[in-house]
Amino acid sequence: MAARAPRSPIAAAAAVLAAILLLLAPLLLPPPLSTGLLAAIGMSGAAAAWFWRRSARRAALRRCRAHLVRSRLRSRERCRSAVRTLACAVEAGTTRNLGHAARVAEYAAATAAEMGLDSEQAESVGVAALLHDIGRLGEVQTLLGPEAAPSAMERERAAPALGARLVSALSLPWPVAPAVRHQCERFDGTGRPDGLAGAGIPLAARIVAVADAYDAHLTATPARGARSRARALEAVEAGAGKAFDPAVVEALRRVANAVAARLAGAWPQDERETAAAEIAQAQGEVIAVAEMLRSVSATLQLSGAALSLAHHAHALVPSAACVVFLLESEREHLRAIAALGADAAHFEGAAAPLGAYLTGRAAARDEPVRASFMMDDLLLTQSAEPWTPLRSTLIAPLRADGQVVGTLNLYHTEPDAFTPAHERLMALVGSVAGRAIRNARLYTDTQLSACTDALTGLRNARYLHDYLRKETDYARQVGRPLAVLGLDLDAFKVVNDTCGHAAGDRLLADIGRLLLARVRAGDVVARPSGDEFVVVLPACDREQALAIGGKLRAVVERYGRRKAEEMTGLPPIGVSIGVAVLPEDGSEPDALLARADRAMYADKRARRAA
Repeated sequence: MAARAPRSPIAAAAAVLAAILLLLAPLLLPPPLSTGLLAAIGMSGAAAAWFWRRSARRAALRRCRAHLVRSRLRSRERCRSAVRTLACAVEAGTTRNLGHAARVAEYAAATAAEMGLDSEQAESVGVAALLHDIGRLGEVQTLLGPEAAPSAMERERAAPALGARLVSALSLPWPVAPAVRHQCERFDGTGRPDGLAGAGIPLAARIVAVADAYDAHLTATPARGARSRARALEAVEAGAGKAFDPAVVEALRRVANAVAARLAGAWPQDERETAAAEIAQAQGEVIAVAEMLRSVSATLQLSGAALSLAHHAHALVPSAACVVFLLESEREHLRAIAALGADAAHFEGAAAPLGAYLTGRAAARDEPVRASFMMDDLLLTQSAEPWTPLRSTLIAPLRADGQVVGTLNLYHTEPDAFTPAHERLMALVGSVAGRAIRNARLYTDTQLSACTDALTGLRNARYLHDYLRKETDYARQVGRPLAVLGLDLDAFKVVNDTCGHAAGDRLLADIGRLLLARVRAGDVVARPSGDEFVVVLPACDREQALAIGGKLRAVVERYGRRKAEEMTGLPPIGVSIGVAVLPEDGSEPDALLARADRAMYADKRARRAA
């Protein structure tokens, strides 16, 4: 066989060029030109047309595949974006720490990759971690009170199951429902909701559980501060074999520092997280206001309700002092009924004229006021306590049924310390707390009226018996004396018969004020009926009681002589007094009152005989 002559370089280059043209002609040229070109290099027209059609189909198929890949990537990216948005919304709606889900997703995905899962599986684990708290949307919020909230066991059982149902309905391209449902299972089989154990728990769920627990230890709570990474790892490792899969814990330990370093770097907050932060803040404010309202409404005593309001307002808006003012019955002044923080001793009992300066203007116009502190705004109470200079004021009206009943005043030592957001929040507080304060005031006034003698303003018989029972019980417990004075006016019937009942009523009111002004602080003066008075003297023995009785007799007799000089025909008014002391004269209220009454009549007889 004859040897083939070697091909010249020009011939070889021509052959290569022809091959390239064969491949590119169908792709670069329209069918007539490409067919003509192929025919020109030696291929028949039919063969060239067939070659072109096959190459065109292959090119179209490649373009279709590339388009499908790009569409799939865009679709998955849109799904990831939607999942991140949903995770932010879940965190904002439940007022939990923002960014928790995103951090758990980072730890979970890195742990999955460390355990040898491919990128698709690791991404699926990360998505499940983003959605692991979605079931908490079904929890009862604290607006209904702690008694309406589910128990920890109910949350562990209900939230994961609900979350699995929700993510299943989303038709996501990742199989995340099993991980969401079983994240609260324990490796030893004592978890919920299904009591799975060991390898029976989906691996993704085991990874999410460890990542969630680790980030929870890194986050501060009301009960404890944030833990360091080392302490958090120790806490998670302590649960290995019981709550967590040891292999997952070991994988997390290997990647934790790298993930933490990545999270600590540039972590820009996108619009989703900004919006979620705003939602969480608003949600937190609403819940805080609801907690405040429940606390303020829990007591019907005005002083307790006002002080509770001041405490909550002080916590909601950082301030140096908080004061609650109520509009007085004559609607000319506001009076401070509760104060806490700086200068509280000066604010307690302070007054503000309605319509003037800051506090009076806020109440008169029913609008909040945010301004610099004005010393002339209030008539402060004199106090030996040092004055702390204040520089900012925020005042919100307290409303009830469309009417202003008072104001809530916040003060700060820094200038311009209060923002429009603080003003908006305090306006909300004033609109919801005003009714509770008004109701407490009505209750207190009603209670005081029920225990007060309308004519003299002294305590009545109902209050006397309740108070005396408490005081006798306490005196017996601590072993201290207690005295009761029974007083009855002499010749009072002559006043009614001679000068009329109106004059008699004025005389009783005058004597009531005189008695109240002459007893010790802490003593109680009551008018059970008619012209009888009772004085209860805690921590007082017989000798002290007789001395106090002598002073009261002297002041009444001086008043009686003065009245006799003013009113013709009126005999001098005197008073008969009886003393009873615990325990010598009795240990029960009724026994002491009866003994004081007998002693008073004995004194009256002796005075008449004299």
